[in-house]
Amino acid sequence: MAKKLQPPSQPHPANCPGNFYVEEGCCITCGVPLDEAPEVFDWVEHGGLTSCVVVRQPETPESINRTLAAMRWGEVDCIRYRGNDPDIGRRLVEAGLGDQCDQEPPADAVVQVRSHVTFQAFERNKYADVAQLAQEFLLHFNHLSGLEHDGTLLEVSGDRAAVKISWWNSVYHIVEFSRHEDQHWLAITLPSIPAAGRGLSRVVDRWLKADGIFGEVRWYSGEQWKAGGPYLSTVI
Repeated sequence: MAKKLQPPSQPHPANCPGNFYVEEGCCITCGVPLDEAPEVFDWVEHGGLTSCVVVRQPETPESINRTLAAMRWGEVDCIRYRGNDPDIGRRLVEAGLGDQCDQEPPADAVVQVRSHVTFQAFERNKYADVAQLAQEFLLHFNHLSGLEHDGTLLEVSGDRAAVKISWWNSVYHIVEFSRHEDQHWLAITLPSIPAAGRGLSRVVDRWLKADGIFGEVRWYSGEQWKAGGPYLSTVI
């Protein structure tokens, strides 16, 4: 039986017209939406309260990606989608955000955790070796701020390298790197607990997008990887 949709929420009056909006009286000023999609969200004062709102609707694929990331990683579920684009509805369901759709998403959409990613290194000479690639990821991870980070190289064997990382309470997760084809690489995220799956993939995704060093990023769930697709350019 399909899950019954929640009644449409009341949008904050300062939202601009369009399909994405912030619910009135919900924002706790976590700041995540402005960090993820600063071109879409901004702060407003209304009735003595501060709230983030949608000040510009996302139009490009990249901006939509960032808006969906803001919906996924915000500390509370204040951002909602009232449009009927089946692709966006499917992606929200796959990210576990089906409850934030005002319209019925595709009936066959299911929750997905993307754990396999292929990508190309533009600086071919610098990343000709899988151990160098793994070390570059660890350098990025260990310099992240705001969390208790610990990352170490776990194993190197031929064209494969594995690292283990922790960002909370010494709970370690593994990321495996291997050569995929030509100058393309494959990374597989292996969380030690299922609840960390999306967070672990997000760490890898943000590294791949950080400095313009990598391109042709393609994310798959385990089932999609075995089937040869489909894929997304982001984890959400």
